[in-house]
Amino acid sequence: MSFLDAGLSGTGVVDAMTGDYSIVWIWADGGLGRRMFFQGCGSIIASLEDQPE
Repeated sequence: MSFLDAGLSGTGVVDAMTGDYSIVWIWADGGLGRRMFFQGCGSIIASLEDQPE
């Protein structure tokens, strides 16, 4: 996954999510720890497979 939230961008692995996908937890690469993202609050998360090379 890639993410962008409050000017911080990076990649990581999805750790967990709520049943309605409104909250997603990602273990971020680069020592950024586990981060929580809320749908509709300006966070952008996307699959790396969906991004052009």
